[in-house]
Amino acid sequence: VGAAIALLSTTFGALLSLTGAWIASGALLSATFIIWALIQSELALWSTIVIFSLIPFGTMPFKFILTPTFLDITIATIYLVFFTQRLKSNRQPLVSTPAHIPIIIFILLSILSFILGTSNTSINPNLLRKFVGYILNISLALIIVDQVHNRLILTRIIKTIIVSGFAAAILGIALYIAPPNLSELSLNYLSVFNYPSGDVLRYIEDNPANPLRAIGTSVDPNIFGGLLAIVAALLVPQISTKNPIFKQRLTVVLMLIV
Repeated sequence: VGAAIALLSTTFGALLSLTGAWIASGALLSATFIIWALIQSELALWSTIVIFSLIPFGTMPFKFILTPTFLDITIATIYLVFFTQRLKSNRQPLVSTPAHIPIIIFILLSILSFILGTSNTSINPNLLRKFVGYILNISLALIIVDQVHNRLILTRIIKTIIVSGFAAAILGIALYIAPPNLSELSLNYLSVFNYPSGDVLRYIEDNPANPLRAIGTSVDPNIFGGLLAIVAALLVPQISTKNPIFKQRLTVVLMLIV
């Protein structure tokens, strides 16, 4: 731990002198998060859920070779934690399910299609980055099965999804009922994380004369609605189950808000 702190301090000082405060601070926070995630393996999963719920399109507020999104960092950390655990001598056997085979086949077909498609179009770094991210996101299903290997971890993950979705719903309601100018101003503050700015509110048929659509911080109302649908699908069974993960009354309140 002491060596890690010393290394982080030295690196932060070097970056601060060479690049500036934004990049140095971002690099320090990222490195701290990764080290913490290696100690607490569930942290990367929790962070991915929270970021996907509250700021899914946010990126680091600076450009240093690449501009990674917050999701890029947390998902990469999940992979790093997974492969680090695989290197341990006392590692557990890999957990697999019947769904692994079709997922792997789909991934291989996607890679083959991408390779064959390169003969018809030019490949630029942005397209390649998106495709790699696409493959990594699908492959994440294979890793999560191995990481969430007992009921206690599964319960904590479900709690994180529900609480994050509830927070997103509260934000969405607040932005929906607030005056449009205030909502737009609030959302424009997210432009520091490379969110769109300007006229960011969404209306039915994109016509300001029509009713406003709830978007929360998800930019798109369909993404926001999909998130709330997932959370609602997790909450509905909790209302009637004998052993809910939250108290019954709290579960009902969460469901009503979502």
